[in-house]
Amino acid sequence: CRGLEPQPVSAMTFPFCPGRPLVRRTTALLLAAVGVSMLSQSICAAAEPDPDEDETVELDEVVVEGRGENFIGRARSGSEGAAGRLQLEMRPFLRTGEIVEHVPGMIVTQHSGTGKANQYFLRGFNLDHGTDFAADLEGMPLNMRSHGHGQGYLDLNPIMPELVRRLDYSKGVHDVVGGDFSAAGRASIRLYDELPSGFLSVGVGEDNFLRVAAGESFHAQAGGVLTAALELQRYDGPWVRPEDLEKLNGVLRFVKEAGSGRISLLAT
Repeated sequence: CRGLEPQPVSAMTFPFCPGRPLVRRTTALLLAAVGVSMLSQSICAAAEPDPDEDETVELDEVVVEGRGENFIGRARSGSEGAAGRLQLEMRPFLRTGEIVEHVPGMIVTQHSGTGKANQYFLRGFNLDHGTDFAADLEGMPLNMRSHGHGQGYLDLNPIMPELVRRLDYSKGVHDVVGGDFSAAGRASIRLYDELPSGFLSVGVGEDNFLRVAAGESFHAQAGGVLTAALELQRYDGPWVRPEDLEKLNGVLRFVKEAGSGRISLLAT
């Protein structure tokens, strides 16, 4: 600095020129940078693992269950698929019609009461109460060809979810198997030939909700398996005027192997 006597400089002091605050700021920044560098080196050194210590960590066993099925060579399109019983059991049902929500992209809802078919939405289609979406139960078509809500009315309420074993689906118009009302897609619902075990289910909820369901399979003396199930449900709904829904479902199914074929009878 001009006009000042030379000053001795120690290891931790630097000359300062009056009227030159830039020197002081530069000095502070240099000291801060040196301190941060030394601190980061010490942290990195402390973080390095000791090669003599065993850092192996044993994790708890994780079991993943699923159902895999190869559709290569069988499916006509990538939009075909199936849902097995394991997938059906993992998903709770608010409505019986939600069985078909295992079809990717399908939305099942309801409006103004539960005493009729659901409303279905698939791939941007508003399918109303089933128009353009075909469904069958063990090969028996469920769509009504004529109804006040429109052609193709699809009411899945007679189906008991506990009896469903498998759901096969297809989306689009590439497959003529679905027949009428399958412009958007179709679903085939398959029931158990024989229940893995008998069941009794009781559900109680608000708005006077009550559901009781029971089912069992029996081996007939003449051969074959007879499955019987019964469902009772009532519900008033969250309305000012009670919905007063009362539903009674009964299912009887008989299956018997007959040579190279089989006999299957279903009443619901």
